[in-house]
Amino acid sequence: MKTWPFRMSAILSLLVVFGAPAFNTPAYSSGSSCAQLLDQAIPVFNQAFFDLRIYRIADCQANVLRLLQSLKAQQTDLKDAQVLYIFRATASLDDLDRSSLIWLHPKSAKLGIGPFAPPWMFHVNLLVGTKILDLDFGHWPSPIDAEEYFRRMFPQQAEIYVRSVPAEEYLADYLIGIEDHDWRKYLFHGEPRYPARRLPDFLSSQEGACREAMRF
Repeated sequence: MKTWPFRMSAILSLLVVFGAPAFNTPAYSSGSSCAQLLDQAIPVFNQAFFDLRIYRIADCQANVLRLLQSLKAQQTDLKDAQVLYIFRATASLDDLDRSSLIWLHPKSAKLGIGPFAPPWMFHVNLLVGTKILDLDFGHWPSPIDAEEYFRRMFPQQAEIYVRSVPAEEYLADYLIGIEDHDWRKYLFHGEPRYPARRLPDFLSSQEGACREAMRF
């Protein structure tokens, strides 16, 4: 997972230089901040997916940070965006530490599909309005509804928890620089304001969020 064949790196570099293919971007009504945010965020995400300056292997928490920085550079209002920490655990969340984590087994990851994908200790991605933007999901940028994302990325995996952190706060925490990013802060320690929830509870909390503004 630490190395990547030269051929693949070269292909992705060419996509950055010459532009990624045109992707079908859903149409949203302009009546809500969620819809406007998606309209702004998806083109940036599509470009970042192939940009080796943003995406680095096995660095999901910093990849999200670099994606957020790219969005802010485009004057994107991130108030309806959330950074999601995803993990599996056997212990009480009050006693969570490295030894109590269960490996995640992604089924639709950029680096390997199904049994060929390396396991992850945890994962971090971005929820924008109703769509998950994951730089590690699939081989092409695919903004996707949360329920479908978890069904395709982590099917039939029990004890999945999600900690949702406001993107603006996540970004502000790490303005000191990516190299000083401490991935354990939100994984193990978190904050009472942002409790980890079991996946079904998290998905239930997303029902109806921003959907009144959507039209496909």
